[in-house]
Amino acid sequence: MPAATVDHSQRICEVWANNLEEELKRIRHVIRKYNYIAMDTEFPGVVARPIGEFRSNADYQYQLLRCNVDLLKIIQLGLTFLNEQGEYPPGTSTWQFNFKFNLTEDMYAQDSIELLTTAGIQFKKHEDDGIETLYFAELLMTSGVVLCDGVKWLSFHRYRC
Repeated sequence: MPAATVDHSQRICEVWANNLEEELKRIRHVIRKYNYIAMDTEFPGVVARPIGEFRSNADYQYQLLRCNVDLLKIIQLGLTFLNEQGEYPPGTSTWQFNFKFNLTEDMYAQDSIELLTTAGIQFKKHEDDGIETLYFAELLMTSGVVLCDGVKWLSFHRYRC
């Protein structure tokens, strides 16, 4: 797949609990022609480190990521849709799903929360209007996005300690 060209006219759709079903319906139509999905996530940092012996540094890094993802709640999931030529759909190409997150109840690393706040994450809105993760998972299973052979996933991993 060729590298995607930068097109600043592409829109990002913010998805909260009140527009989740409507936006997943839109995605069902987009996925038919734009079946390459780039994804990014925001989690609330690193709060635990695995113990034990590891075969390699890569194994340790994987276990570090896994244990924190298992312990923590996702804050955001971004999905950008492209076709095989790297072209975006007209109109909205990226959906940013905003999940329920409560700074008084959920675990997080303070430095990550400060970074995310500086980046524009609205934690009060996440607490009040965020998507319930289990409901999202239920709807995602019937969206045509997951468990489909024709869908190609693009992702990257960045790690900060």
